[in-house]
Amino acid sequence: MGYKVVKASAGTGKTYRLSIEYMNMLLQGKAPEEIVVITFTRKATAEIRAKIFSNIEKLMERGTAESDMIVESLVKIGNMSEKEEIFKIISRRRAEMLRRKDKIKITTIDSFINSIFSKIAAPASGLYSYEIIDDTLNREYLMNTLEKIVENRAYFSQFREFLEKYTERDIEKYLEWIGKILDFRWFFSIIENEPELKAVSESEISAEFEKFKERFMSFEEVSERESSKIFMAGQSEIFGKKLEEMSSNKKKKFITVDRFWKKEVFKKNPESGGLAEAMYGELKKKLADYIFNKEVYPLYNELKSIEKVVSEVYDNIKFKERKFTHSDIAYYTFDYFSRGEGEGKITAADLHFYEAIDSSVRAILIDEFQDTSVIQWKIVYPIVKNSETAVCVGDEKQSIYSFR
Repeated sequence: MGYKVVKASAGTGKTYRLSIEYMNMLLQGKAPEEIVVITFTRKATAEIRAKIFSNIEKLMERGTAESDMIVESLVKIGNMSEKEEIFKIISRRRAEMLRRKDKIKITTIDSFINSIFSKIAAPASGLYSYEIIDDTLNREYLMNTLEKIVENRAYFSQFREFLEKYTERDIEKYLEWIGKILDFRWFFSIIENEPELKAVSESEISAEFEKFKERFMSFEEVSERESSKIFMAGQSEIFGKKLEEMSSNKKKKFITVDRFWKKEVFKKNPESGGLAEAMYGELKKKLADYIFNKEVYPLYNELKSIEKVVSEVYDNIKFKERKFTHSDIAYYTFDYFSRGEGEGKITAADLHFYEAIDSSVRAILIDEFQDTSVIQWKIVYPIVKNSETAVCVGDEKQSIYSFR
């Protein structure tokens, strides 16, 4: 079956589709204990579990309209068209599922990551028992972190200089910054392993920009049109300026759109449209690298030194108290496997990882995929990569991470 991404908005029968995908995995030879279903809420977990069992029961009521509809759905999305074989396999799997309900793996993303942390990452750190707390209770530990930093002159000098530069004098603002740094510290781990970007001077990127504009305007479909019939709203002004005349926001706006020209420009000549998109994609990449080097990287270096201070103090407090939020657990799990890859230790692809979740995973189904954070995806990806089948269901319009 391979990998599949299913776009399903609210009200489109998403839970039904999830249950059909699960049943299709059973038809492809996967045992219930070899399938992992990941959701984002306990409510969704209960709903999906109930829907799977409900649709299996409805399928077995041969001759009914609902049974026929489920068979049609399975035939449509799968590779099996023999109806008798569908009934035979599902009947056998149904008996297994009823007999061993504890082996059915339908869980929230937080619970799934916590199971990995408790069985692998935590024991490796000498941690065999701990308490999970919510963000409200965690405020106390953010305050303790701030107090410890203030008590240490070297830490406080560095931290105060940073805060005075980027925020007002206010305890709540300080705590907010500490929280943000901890929430995004996975970013520093990832970027440390990335190759350094080649430095591009402003004159070089400006020359590239002018060269691109000249080539774009040379397209026959463009040169013969009026400006108002070429550019999307607000883009002609940007396109008419030199790069050095553009504000930082204008530059970012230029590289964050799919295209700056109207769709109908290349309607009669898709080949030219494809070439324009390829040219634009290359320019956007170079401009993005330039903006990153000039604006993001200096801030990254500042934040990196502050992150080390905050993390050291916070982690010492957390492991001493043994009280963690789900965000803490996700980071420590991610950090453990990240370090393992570089040091030859256990990685998420190893046998031990599968022992932690009680079996080898042959198929994975992720609900609300648009709400998967980067760190959660980094932890789950090795399973997806090593699975025979992976189905991700979501709706990008509802993403809680809209900035992505």
